[in-house]
Amino acid sequence: LFRDLRVEVIPNSLEIDLYTPAPKAEAKGKMGLDSDVVTLLFGGEDGNEKRKGFKELVAAIQYCLKDEKFQGLLEDGKFRLICFGHPNDEIESLSIPVHGLGYLDSNEKINDAYSGADIFVLPSLEDNLPNTILEAMSCGTPVVAFDTGGIPEMVENGVTGQIVPLGDSVKMGEALLSLIFGPHEREAMGKECRKMIEERYALNVQARAYLELYEELVKVNGKTRQTPSTVPGEDVWEMTPEAERVETSPVRLETGVGPHFSEIYDKVAFRALKDFAFHVFKQWQASEEDRKTRLDQVKELKELLEESEADRKARFVQVKELKELLEESETDRKARLDHINELNDLLEESEADRKARLDHINELNDHINELSVRAEAAEEGLRNLESTFAVRQARRLGIVKVEQLEFIENSKPEKRVINDK
Repeated sequence: LFRDLRVEVIPNSLEIDLYTPAPKAEAKGKMGLDSDVVTLLFGGEDGNEKRKGFKELVAAIQYCLKDEKFQGLLEDGKFRLICFGHPNDEIESLSIPVHGLGYLDSNEKINDAYSGADIFVLPSLEDNLPNTILEAMSCGTPVVAFDTGGIPEMVENGVTGQIVPLGDSVKMGEALLSLIFGPHEREAMGKECRKMIEERYALNVQARAYLELYEELVKVNGKTRQTPSTVPGEDVWEMTPEAERVETSPVRLETGVGPHFSEIYDKVAFRALKDFAFHVFKQWQASEEDRKTRLDQVKELKELLEESEADRKARFVQVKELKELLEESETDRKARLDHINELNDLLEESEADRKARLDHINELNDHINELSVRAEAAEEGLRNLESTFAVRQARRLGIVKVEQLEFIENSKPEKRVINDK
């Protein structure tokens, strides 16, 4: 539609005297944080609105949690998430300390929040020219955001922050890690942020741009005014140069005061003021009723908000309790699994010992069988020897006195039964 027309873009401005860089250590101290704690600031409201990108922000932080250096930073207590308003449950479930600022009621507190942040992240999937980015940059805080809307016109990638592909949580996580562990890079970007805001987004810059545009248009087109179209049936206004204006009213306007003005002025003025006062009183009554109604609505909304906040805190406490129970259960499960593994090892050792003893018993049985065969052979030899002439003569002469059967019985081993229990 505007392809062949000239298009002028004059961005919104910012009161840069209200949003000024403050020493980060001092700003962090006002929020109760140590100066060496790395802080990541974001807006905590509208967490359930898809276009705000909280799902992608959570995924980006989860990516950071896989980094060993980032885990070390958390273990040392040197990292904090800071949010305007109150963080939603999904953010609080990340096992990262979150410092909720609530609703800030003064420019000084807002300025301290931006100045105390090392990085400002805006995960919006749809946006135009976010004031939060202007405010953060005005306070010297680099920005990480998606490549969408007018954001790339505000944040110069690698100079005043990091611009990542739209919806790419991994790239956002990488950008965050690079700035979290790049203090010198953050400092340099912060200076460039303030410089860009002063050069492009100050109030006087916007005013000068409008003035220059108006002066150029007047110079090119001359002084004009809008007049109705001369074409019948077309509801279009045309621009008429000042030199071509024609006075259309044939009636001469008299603005002087008549001779009887003083006689009627007081009565007319009194009547007018009386009617006007009555009108104003009725308007005031209506306004007062409306104010009371709105005040009642505000009280109701405040009560609902307090109930909602209490419920949210209660649910968060329940979530923490469930998380602790889950951790205890997991610890107990691991302990039981270790015990089962120990019992399995003992069972395997016992089974190996049983097999060794069984092999030894089998060896002893084989040895006993071998001895039995030898005993039977010896018994057979004694029987054969008993039938010889020499033994018979020795018995007759009384030299051999032991009976044959008695000797054989006494020579047999005693039988024992071993029960393997």
